[in-house]
Amino acid sequence: MNIIIFIAAILAPIFTVSTSIPQIIKTIELKDVTGISPHSIYVNMMGNICWLIYGIFWFDLSIIFTDFILLVFNIIRVYQYNKYKNKSK
Repeated sequence: MNIIIFIAAILAPIFTVSTSIPQIIKTIELKDVTGISPHSIYVNMMGNICWLIYGIFWFDLSIIFTDFILLVFNIIRVYQYNKYKNKSK
């Protein structure tokens, strides 16, 4: 395997997954979901599910790992939204 492709396969999930972490932490700290669109989370979850199916079909561990973690993070964000939506008003 080309080393550049291997490195990209390692770094891409790290960068992609790390984009969700600040929002989750901020929501935990502030207990505020103002400005968070639940519809965007649901659409993102559908994309994660589609990528998971694709990754499983082609047995692409990088895609499976990334989208599984992102799906878990999106489930956490939905939980946070439902828990804090009335407190944000």
